[in-house]
Amino acid sequence: MNQETLNHAHHLQEHGYVCIESNHTPLSINEWQKLIDLTDYSALCYKAVVTGDSGDQHTLKGEAILREGEAEATHPKILSLAFSHKIQDFLKQITNLNSPAISRCQVHLMEQGSVIGWHVDSDYSKDYKYAVILCLSDDYTGGEFALKSKEVLKTIKPKKMSFLITDCYLPHAVNQVISGKRTTLVYFLKAAEL
Repeated sequence: MNQETLNHAHHLQEHGYVCIESNHTPLSINEWQKLIDLTDYSALCYKAVVTGDSGDQHTLKGEAILREGEAEATHPKILSLAFSHKIQDFLKQITNLNSPAISRCQVHLMEQGSVIGWHVDSDYSKDYKYAVILCLSDDYTGGEFALKSKEVLKTIKPKKMSFLITDCYLPHAVNQVISGKRTTLVYFLKAAEL
């Protein structure tokens, strides 16, 4: 493990989140672009989401890629790219999970007025260890990722083609999108059952 990866892993353990820009992720620019194309609004059947799994209030559109408890992805090309072997190896180093597995995966599309209310991912499932968010756009205003780390409120706006990884016990929300489209691919890591 190189020093940069160690720094990312330390930041995640110390603060409950880490943001990793594209040039430090395992995906090439071409692979990022393929994910962006596969999750384009015209490529998927987005549905309105108004209540999150933890009872939190949302106003966004979403599409399931892998549903909880199902073995087969609804969009296998997206999942195979977003959770390739090189990404799994990368996530092992960052999260210290020996065998990370995905519980579920979804794409979120947030347009003007969209918001994700405050919630904690582990309230839905205690098996969730980390949320992995692949940021597929940054041509929007508002839509900052808000979190409470060590009781300090922080907002961040990850760049396009970056990873945001959070501990699933970290309270977080997404501020209202003012303009543009905010697209993310989100999946939840658990320890694989051996």
